[in-house]
Amino acid sequence: MYDMNEKSPLHSNVEKSLIPDSKDTNNSFLNVNFENNIEEKSEKTEPNWKKYLLNIDNKPSLPPTLISINETRFATEGNISVITGKAKSKKTFLNSAIAAATISNESILGFTNNGKRLKVTYFDTEQSNYDSYKVLERIYKMSNNDIKESISYFMLRELNPEERLKEIESVIIDNNFKEHQIIIIDGVRDLINNFNCPDESINLVTKLMKWSSSLNKHIITVIHQNKGNEFARGHLGTELMNKCESVINVTKEKDSYISSVSAEHMRGKEFEPFSFMINSEGVPELCDKPIKESSSKKTIEPFNFDKKMHFKVLSEIYKTNTSYTNNNLIYSLKKTWNDNNVPIGDSKCREFITYYLSENYIINRGSDKKFDLYLSDSFLSNGLIDFKS
Repeated sequence: MYDMNEKSPLHSNVEKSLIPDSKDTNNSFLNVNFENNIEEKSEKTEPNWKKYLLNIDNKPSLPPTLISINETRFATEGNISVITGKAKSKKTFLNSAIAAATISNESILGFTNNGKRLKVTYFDTEQSNYDSYKVLERIYKMSNNDIKESISYFMLRELNPEERLKEIESVIIDNNFKEHQIIIIDGVRDLINNFNCPDESINLVTKLMKWSSSLNKHIITVIHQNKGNEFARGHLGTELMNKCESVINVTKEKDSYISSVSAEHMRGKEFEPFSFMINSEGVPELCDKPIKESSSKKTIEPFNFDKKMHFKVLSEIYKTNTSYTNNNLIYSLKKTWNDNNVPIGDSKCREFITYYLSENYIINRGSDKKFDLYLSDSFLSNGLIDFKS
């Protein structure tokens, strides 16, 4: 029978380790030589932070430009870009032109591959089989190239967002598409469930950046603009705008069959705006922008005012309350802007709120259905709004 008073070997070892003059050196789990451990570890592995540390003495080379537009940098290796515009503004036609220019030696709508034919992987998340085939046929017609070897076109409409994302990843890391340096995702919003969810948006854009840099490819994404303004949809649109190398805006001219293309944001030099139309063969071609009649009345838009004016209005509003519902903020905005000799109504106030959210002037801590609108913490910490004045 086991003697309860008898000490186990483990118990004896623990007791010995607690005696200062103990000669026992077998208690490895207690007598740890930390100095030797650190030295041994440092010899085997480098600290993880070293791979992210930028060395001033080790200047990286400029990543090669894969696609140019009117001789200016558009898409470089290891980066992402976005094409944005309202629904039916002909974003997909512009994508077709970019893809065709990438796989051919032609300059199409000003896009070129700088003399080196590249291969394209194209993912369509929205269109039916028939419409997707029309896009592929259009690219073939514009490129005058052997399309079977130069472009791979995938239709992902029938999948859910998680399945689409997994399918795209499985393709781009496959050795069969290793030489495809341009990836086009026509409908990046369809890769997440909620484009207004900050976590989903950040995770997706982070994944896109990781793909592009680790695989040395350029990823071109497409996202719709909000109906009421010219901002890309939701948190996803804002996150893309902040992280992309190039942001191109496609606008359908009012009462016209012409679409205009402009540089919203470029890391390099901005290209000159241009316009295109769809010709009798169903392909885009360059054309002149229609001349609009001048108007003596200036439209009130949030982006027509400088930041100081917006900060002044928000400062006056948030002096009395820390948060507002959507309706209460509309009321306060209308009153404060009118007090500053800028007459706006309820619908225009809604545009201003959308603008403030997209610019991170204010944040919504409530839900999509019940807004709880606060002043952005960054303004307070950076001192952009002074409540003492």
